[in-house]
Amino acid sequence: MERIRQSIARSMEVCDAMYPFEKHRIISNQDYARLWGKLLYQKVFEDESRSEELKRQLDFMLEHLHRSGLPDDDSEGTYRYLGDLGSLEPAEYYGLIISPLVLAYEMFGDEKYLEHAGKVCRHVARSSWTDRSGARRLHRAWLKIGGRWHKINEPMLIAGMGMTLYGVHRFLEHRRDEELANFLRECDETYALYQNPRGYFASATGWQNEADVAPCAAWHSHDWFYLLHRYGAGPELV
Repeated sequence: MERIRQSIARSMEVCDAMYPFEKHRIISNQDYARLWGKLLYQKVFEDESRSEELKRQLDFMLEHLHRSGLPDDDSEGTYRYLGDLGSLEPAEYYGLIISPLVLAYEMFGDEKYLEHAGKVCRHVARSSWTDRSGARRLHRAWLKIGGRWHKINEPMLIAGMGMTLYGVHRFLEHRRDEELANFLRECDETYALYQNPRGYFASATGWQNEADVAPCAAWHSHDWFYLLHRYGAGPELV
């Protein structure tokens, strides 16, 4: 365990040295993922030496990256990076944002982290759409075009929704929300509708090429991660 701890600590130190936490270099989903890793490290190894630094960095993300008002004032997306304030994160990356905020709430007890996590969940749920098959789908992204914000629905993945859905699932562990619970249920029905008899989900729609067909193991790992946490493993998988 000590060798593992040292390896993780060295990796984080190298990443911080190579990619310092500076305003002009922040990329929303990547830096939230880095904060998620640091939070998990602190929780597992009970090392609170970075608590104040982590709070400052989380607060920085909330202040500079989050953007309310899309699609309504109860929702909150994040800019993809601060060098471009004309695009928000694609929907499939929001699990990397919601999950560390929920974990920060659990670790530090500050309600603001959970409140922002809930607003990001609503951004995803209220930006979702229904495709030709009647299935609930994640939107692709919000883009500012000609001074106005537009929601782009597709081309968009099906397999790969899991990390974002996991984030919503984590939020619901702390707050009851019928709208978000219904959203998860509808997305699970989307998985069922688009599951091949051989097990994998259809990858996407709208590309009009092999990307709509060929399964991607990386995206499916996100779906497995979510579904395992939500439903557990049946006896045939244990």
